[in-house]
Amino acid sequence: YEIPRPERMQAVVTAYTSSEDETDDTPHITASGEMTRHGIVANNCLEFGTEIEIGGRRYEVQDRLNRRYGCERFDIWMGTKDEAFEWGRRELLVAVKK
Repeated sequence: YEIPRPERMQAVVTAYTSSEDETDDTPHITASGEMTRHGIVANNCLEFGTEIEIGGRRYEVQDRLNRRYGCERFDIWMGTKDEAFEWGRRELLVAVKK
């Protein structure tokens, strides 16, 4: 079964860090096996490696969120909690590039 990929979607976009209180026992390794870095985003429906654009910046899906979240939720990896808290929770247009 293939999940349809809209070209654009309105989504809730949050931020996370590699802090152990936000992740599992391997906080610097994403669900795809990549190391965390700027430009990584988590989503539960798009395939690993899918490129998306949020607010004019490109991201690559390489991680997953808690399974309670659906397809219209994205979580951007940030280097510090201050950056993540500053980002907060936003409703934004997400463009799927490839």
